[in-house]
Amino acid sequence: MSSIYTGPWINWSQGAIRGAVLTLPSREGRYLTTFIATFITIVGAQLWRIISFILHQARSSSGPQDGLHHQQQNIFRNTSSPAGVAWAFALQAWYWRGRAQRLWVRTIPWVYFSLGYMLAIAAAAVFSSRISEAAGSARLLVEGSIGQSCGFFDTSLCLASLAAFEQKVANTTIITSTYAKACYGDNPSPLQCQTFPKAMLNFATSDGAPCPFVSGTCSNGNNGAFEMTTGLLSSREDLGINLPSKYSFQYRKSTVCAPIETAQYVQNFTGASARNLGYAFTTTIYQYDYGSIGHQNYTYLYNRDVTPTQTGYTLSAVFASPNAPRNSGWQPILDLVQTDADLSMEFIASNSVTYEEPNDDPVFGANVEKFNATGSLLFYG
Repeated sequence: MSSIYTGPWINWSQGAIRGAVLTLPSREGRYLTTFIATFITIVGAQLWRIISFILHQARSSSGPQDGLHHQQQNIFRNTSSPAGVAWAFALQAWYWRGRAQRLWVRTIPWVYFSLGYMLAIAAAAVFSSRISEAAGSARLLVEGSIGQSCGFFDTSLCLASLAAFEQKVANTTIITSTYAKACYGDNPSPLQCQTFPKAMLNFATSDGAPCPFVSGTCSNGNNGAFEMTTGLLSSREDLGINLPSKYSFQYRKSTVCAPIETAQYVQNFTGASARNLGYAFTTTIYQYDYGSIGHQNYTYLYNRDVTPTQTGYTLSAVFASPNAPRNSGWQPILDLVQTDADLSMEFIASNSVTYEEPNDDPVFGANVEKFNATGSLLFYG
């Protein structure tokens, strides 16, 4: 399970310098913010002493000067705060009016300079809280245990572990569904769509893509597949993988979906053959042969007797990868084999689901007539 990394790190999307980040827990972050504000105030006060000393030394002269000049030197020498200097110069301008040459030019600029410095330090102290990034800013996720968070599920684990895994899958499905509803609609919710660097990755669709299998395999024809393709996605900006530019990469995802023919790949069994498959003698079983799975020489079995049992849609899926070891998992038949792409097959059974009108949908089609208990005509697949 991932967690938020605490400590120094670099957000490479902003560069090595501007992207330097220190992530702290909430309490420690508040302490740091308070310390920085106090530190800026103290440094500002001490810096003013240095500035006053420099001004005093720069204005010193061995030649004759009037009383206004000597009084100003005394202010720079003995007043420790910019507010005090501003007030002293303001009083000086008032009391020396009509007595000194170029009085306002020699006093008022120092009033503005002192007040400007004081406001700058105050603003720096206030805006030091900006150092603490808001909750929606970039954070670095790390695995909870290095070397133990990636891999494949061990099917030999006990039932309790299997149950925990199934619960995790169910929770992930719920979270995914909630995110899709909140972020992929016409009115996405900003507060719920901050999980990833981008709420949604753009992609293009085509409903006339070539069938990815042997000619005649796709039920919609050789150019009736549905394709979804992204553009080039940035590993850093789109996927949130925090790497320096020289290690970043671009990624493109392309998925082609197509309903396939079943007639030449299915056979039905009843009687002893059904019983050999673990079903009752009178059961009719449809066996779909799209490739073996482990020791079984078929891909999917469907019990036709489920139809009258008021069962909704059921879904079963198999997966194959060209890089997978031989005889591991599903081994697709030659008509379906892919040498440069992963392949998944979903079996959707409508079971007892009926429709009030017939339809020719390639997946959810329903054209078989059926009368219900009240005599109404319904259609099922």
